[in-house]
Formats: sequence, structure tokens, C-alpha cells
Amino acid sequence: MKETPYVNELRKVRNFFDENDVYTDVLFYVYTNHKYQVIVRQDYYNDFIIQLMKHRLLKSVEWTV
Repeated sequence: MKETPYVNELRKVRNFFDENDVYTDVLFYVYTNHKYQVIVRQDYYNDFIIQLMKHRLLKSVEWTV
């Protein structure tokens, strides 16, 4: 990962999920040209969003029906 202000925080989020016992909760993929893909299991959406907000990678979240 190229060093940007957000990369270090994204690593912390990834480490949070890597340290638990569930291997398929959140999957992180790093591609060339500094592209990232994250696949989140539906039952981990809330945990993932909370971690993103905790590390200031999201400013706000809004759910709509």
C-alpha cells in the first residue's frame, strides 16, 4: 500500500478484523494503482462501519429504506 494519510488507518481496520477468529467477516484486497476492494459479510456491516468511523475513514453514515 502506498503511504497516504488514510492507509495507516485502513491497516488498523484490517488488523482489527484479522485478529478475530472469523476468517470470512471482512476480506481486504489491494490492487495496483492504489485501488482497494473490501468485501464485508452482511452480519459484520455494523462492526465494519463502526471501525471505519473510529479511524475517521468515514464522516457520516445514513441508512435509507
